[in-house]
Amino acid sequence: MKATAQAGANIAFVKYWGALDAELHLPLNNSISLTLDQATTLVTVEFSPHVGEDVGEDVIELEGRRAEGRLRERVVRFLDHLRRLSGSRDRARVASQSTFPVATGLASSASLFAGMAVAGLAALGLALEPREVSTIARLGSGSAARSVFGGWVEWVAGGRHEDSYAYPLKPADWWPVRDVIVIVSQEPKEMPSLAGHAAARTSPCFAGRLASTSEHLALARTAILTRDLEALGTVAEAEALLLHAVSMTTDPPALYWLPATVAVMRQVWAWRREGVPAYFTLDAGPNVHVLTTPEDTPRVATGLCAIDGVQRTIVCQPGGPPVLGDVHLF
Repeated sequence: MKATAQAGANIAFVKYWGALDAELHLPLNNSISLTLDQATTLVTVEFSPHVGEDVGEDVIELEGRRAEGRLRERVVRFLDHLRRLSGSRDRARVASQSTFPVATGLASSASLFAGMAVAGLAALGLALEPREVSTIARLGSGSAARSVFGGWVEWVAGGRHEDSYAYPLKPADWWPVRDVIVIVSQEPKEMPSLAGHAAARTSPCFAGRLASTSEHLALARTAILTRDLEALGTVAEAEALLLHAVSMTTDPPALYWLPATVAVMRQVWAWRREGVPAYFTLDAGPNVHVLTTPEDTPRVATGLCAIDGVQRTIVCQPGGPPVLGDVHLF
């Protein structure tokens, strides 16, 4: 059977960086994010004994290219978990197509594995509760646990597979914040997030960042519940800078920023001095998210596009959970 799902990437305000268990993608702290409506991945999954008959293996094509190396191994491990759940021995075919640059620090693995979880379970005829789907998606990518839900989401760290899951804090229509994604590079980042997580503990900044997360989580929850953009933006910026302080000081170090990254951050600070409600955050990559109000979005998006090195912007609203559809990629 074949199924297709569309899932949104998410942007974390309180970050996940460094793992308790790298194999199960168990984090060391809770995290909070927003699922996005215009940064999405469409994933088609089919399980059939006829798939890959000529090569005797799963057929995996991501973003129009045959998956190879570690990426292929990661997807196959995820498919193996789905097969164990269902008792299936069929080979799988997987295809994906995203609306934004992948492997550039924009949570493409979150939307990929959330979509793959929803589509794969549907293709196998398995109907599970969202919490369990979240734990399954996490096995592909930690942040995928959050993309199983729409809107404002918290991922519980837990200490075991069953206890590490995401849940919705508020739905997508709770608060019409805008997230302007600023694309300054479409090239895959030099250090993938999995390698960054593995190196995180070598940073002298790691313990300090981790110690701040409880306070930041409380502040972010309150900001979301009270729709306080200044409070949420302040936490989001602090978390972003702390994450990159860690990544820059690991062994080996990872400097994700480009000159345009810094220029965007400086412009956001300049706008705030002028009274424009704009706040930045970014995950492990050079591309930046700028949070603002619906009313200020046109000015912010236009101004960001005028910065040297900015290639384009994607204006996002809060998005919903993954949805199944009948338009397949193969």
